Amino acid sequence: MKRYLIIIIIFMIFFSVYTKSYAQDDVSKNIVTPFLNALKSGNTAKLLQYIDGPLYKRNEVSLKKNNTYADLLKNKYGKVEFLINKISSIDHDKLVADVLFVYPDENTIRRILILHKKEGSNSWKIIKAQRIRM
Repeated sequence: MKRYLIIIIIFMIFFSVYTKSYAQDDVSKNIVTPFLNALKSGNTAKLLQYIDGPLYKRNEVSLKKNNTYADLLKNKYGKVEFLINKISSIDHDKLVADVLFVYPDENTIRRILILHKKEGSNSWKIIKAQRIRM
């Protein structure tokens, strides 16, 4: 009986770790990377698809109504290389993506993106972007 209990516990731990890892890989591929690519290309319509909450409210007018904002983004991020260091789980509905922005002059800025999973769905959105001093 103890042997079966141990096997079940090991299976549950493995499944939990695998599920978190898969979710983080999925978020990296389907949310964080496309968001960063939209920054590079200045695609404001696409950026709006990946953000929500305070980040959306703060940038909504610029992304929707400022005709020169796309060019500003392209000029600022067009030649930047993005390196996703790690995506970590904070809670069952929050993740943190640690991203390096490497500029052509080799200046590097570290930002964290906080993602929130909408209640009752599998949809993740970036709700906060914060610069971290290195």
